[in-house]
Amino acid sequence: TGARLGHHDEQVVRGFFRDLVSTIVPFTVDLAERAAELRARHRTLRLPDAIVLATGERHADSIVTADDRWGPVGDLQRPITVI
Repeated sequence: TGARLGHHDEQVVRGFFRDLVSTIVPFTVDLAERAAELRARHRTLRLPDAIVLATGERHADSIVTADDRWGPVGDLQRPITVI
């Protein structure tokens, strides 16, 4: 992480994730297949982003991102909000 590289205070980063992350979901074959489908349909979408989107689609009410490249991914079953 940026904390280990000296870019951020490690305790601040750990506190951020401790407060932010309420659930950790396993990465299943179903999620991998959905991420691959998204990646195949959206060639500019990188695999880590496709994994995040597939996970959000299955486990969240909506997906919020600051990455405007995710906006065109309109075939999700959840809304994407680009901030």
